[in-house]
Amino acid sequence: MKTESTNPSSSAADDAFAAMRNNPVCPLSKEPCGEYLLYIGILIALLPVLFLRDFTPSNELRYLSIADEALRNHTFFAFTDHGEPYADKPPLYLWLVMLCRALTGAHRMWLLSLFSLVPAWGIVRVMDRWSAGELTEETRPLARLMLLTSVLFLGSAVTLRMDMLMSLFIVLSLRVFWQLYKGSSHFDRDRWLFPLWIFLAVFTKGPLGLLIPLCCTAVFLAVSGQLRTFFRYWGWRTWCLLLVCCIVWFACVYAEGGSRYLYNLAVHQTVGRAVNSFHHDAPFYYYAVSVWYSILPWSLLSVGIIVAALRRKFARGDLQRFYLTISVTTFVLLSVISAKLQIYLLPAIPFFIYIAAMLLPRFHDNLWTRLSLTVPAVIFTLALPAVLVLRRQEEPAYLHHCMVYVAAGIFTLQGLGTLCLLYARRRRIPVVKAARFMGVCLLLAVFAGGWAMPAINPETGYGALCKKALELSREYGIDDIRAWHISRPQPMDVYLGKPFTVLDDEAEPDTDAGTPYLLLTRKRYLPRISSPTVSVVGRFAIVVVRPTGNPPDAAASVNLNK
Repeated sequence: MKTESTNPSSSAADDAFAAMRNNPVCPLSKEPCGEYLLYIGILIALLPVLFLRDFTPSNELRYLSIADEALRNHTFFAFTDHGEPYADKPPLYLWLVMLCRALTGAHRMWLLSLFSLVPAWGIVRVMDRWSAGELTEETRPLARLMLLTSVLFLGSAVTLRMDMLMSLFIVLSLRVFWQLYKGSSHFDRDRWLFPLWIFLAVFTKGPLGLLIPLCCTAVFLAVSGQLRTFFRYWGWRTWCLLLVCCIVWFACVYAEGGSRYLYNLAVHQTVGRAVNSFHHDAPFYYYAVSVWYSILPWSLLSVGIIVAALRRKFARGDLQRFYLTISVTTFVLLSVISAKLQIYLLPAIPFFIYIAAMLLPRFHDNLWTRLSLTVPAVIFTLALPAVLVLRRQEEPAYLHHCMVYVAAGIFTLQGLGTLCLLYARRRRIPVVKAARFMGVCLLLAVFAGGWAMPAINPETGYGALCKKALELSREYGIDDIRAWHISRPQPMDVYLGKPFTVLDDEAEPDTDAGTPYLLLTRKRYLPRISSPTVSVVGRFAIVVVRPTGNPPDAAASVNLNK
């Protein structure tokens, strides 16, 4: 199907598109070998992080604590967080955490990370197969690399959250919708798969699993002039399966948690977050700002191409229009919803990247395309000088780790190499080669920097702090452990394996207690506590508080573990 273009240089762009389609490529980028090599490369790059990283206190450690509590209480639908009802999330991801704990007897980072990494691979594979007909031999492997090296996507691939798994189900549902729309599928089978993938997305994270496919497909049908066929895809079969699955789920929730828990899950956590969020409230322009660092280093390239495509109507064919519709509709939908987090944008990123890759040949010789890679390349070039300047400070300690310098050096070489490729004296700007070089170097830097995780963990997690607290507990025979001025300390019971006390941050700790105890706090609060026995762990500290008149043992001394 031919489409008219308002761009005066459309014929030149079409010639460039055809030339790129016929250009020979490196054997490593051919199918299917190049795809598997990329997956292996991503796995190798992330191995140090998978095995050496500590759980983050804000969400990861809390999920582990909730899963442990559910196993102790033998509950599977109504969860509690230290006795308080926790209806924030559906159960599927927590079931996976509980299953791993039951099978291995512990929470293992490398195993739990697979529930984000494998869905990330799945998304890339679905998008790659889906988009194959719209990509050239050069842009197809580049699209995979760009998606896997986007900051938010790569970070989410190793983060213990349910967002990547939900994103996979959303992509699968939209893929099945497309097959139904084009009539290129097993119609009866896909009419059941479509609502099934949507329910699994809801069962993983919540209402966004329904809202994103619903709004994106409705807008696409409206834009295509086929809104009257809406109920062909969202008919009685779709809604009945969703309704039956939700009724079974809510019945189990009611049986375990009662009506109050069910109301909190079905109403308070959905309508409340959407209209007037009690968590993560942000202005409507939040994603207009966060999108620039969420898709780094490809944000300028992707957003620029999408904006140009919208203005000049460059999207050719239904699939490009569908990707463009998904990108814009998801962005607008998330902006309207009251609760906002950077990671909520994750389901839209595959479509941001792939529509940009599809349209890249039309902008291959465009000045903006070159500048969109120049800016991140210049920023990467400054990585090593920045680390050398910051190392003059004593803290944080991980800046003195040798692998941090190696990673920063790779970033600097990446920036310089990208600039050389972009501004080489050639007739055509080698944007694809420069982007490929940038993505590969980014993975090398992640691999090198991952080996510094043992030095970074004490600054970001509670694992090293709790390990030292247990050592001091055995050394001094003190079982009483208290936390003061530590953010979200409750999940530390995952590491400690026993109850501890959380003190009021507004009150001063009792240094004249009748019995000794270990006080876990931030290092900056040490001047407010008088004790000769202190152990420093990263940005935290452990103080051995003893009753007045009861001096410490001879072995007790100031012990600084930085």
